[in-house]
Amino acid sequence: AFVGADSSAWAIGQRFGLTATDNTSGSITYVGTWTTNNGTAGAYGGSTRSATVATANATFRTAVLTTASNLAYVSNTGPTRGRVLVSVDGGAAVTVDLYSATARQAVVVFSAPVTAGIAHTIRVAPAGTRNALSTSNRIDLDAFMLLTGAAGATPAGAQQADSELEPAPKFGELSFAPISPNPSRGQAALSFALPRDGAVELGIVDVQGRQIRSLHSGTMAAGPHQLVWDGRSAAGSQSAPGVYFAILRFENTTLTKRIVRVP
Repeated sequence: AFVGADSSAWAIGQRFGLTATDNTSGSITYVGTWTTNNGTAGAYGGSTRSATVATANATFRTAVLTTASNLAYVSNTGPTRGRVLVSVDGGAAVTVDLYSATARQAVVVFSAPVTAGIAHTIRVAPAGTRNALSTSNRIDLDAFMLLTGAAGATPAGAQQADSELEPAPKFGELSFAPISPNPSRGQAALSFALPRDGAVELGIVDVQGRQIRSLHSGTMAAGPHQLVWDGRSAAGSQSAPGVYFAILRFENTTLTKRIVRVP
């Protein structure tokens, strides 16, 4: 639970779970030329694989899922990284740019919701292109992850804004508006509405379900509210770029929104 001096009793919501498949797993099928990079500092499993040619690809197939989840792709980003094509279940590929001004490891660069009851596949392949600031078409594969308890996530590379997909908070019902701006470099506004007075928990967690920051823990009045996350952890340090989740708990209901932090 989130902690706070004025926290009130509240019901336990949906738990987060994480299953990671490292790039060395036999569950991943590689096609074409991939280079193994052992001893990669900061990598999820201590190594990564990289490819540059568009004929290469890597595919991971999950087991049959017992609960709805989010399927994520973990990679390095940096000044020598290009664009990668990511597709789920054979759908249209999303282009994700792995360029960043400074090298970063174990970054969740893509996340998409997947349903329970069936197995799913995720495929990554070099696009063979890069943006003007990058010096290489290289892509990396660190790991694939399944994150449960994070409903409502959308692909990190999707261009459509959340505000086009969901309504704003409505008075008289529990609602959680799209986070704005998203992606965000600085402050992000979290807007929600409560149907009645009650105990509210609002916090930020990372993809491993670890609490990053508690934004509120206590009683709030009915009606619309807005809180701001400045991207900092509870210790006051800036959170690394990547995917995070804002969790709103009210009575026995948990609402979740995805936040993407960019450099």
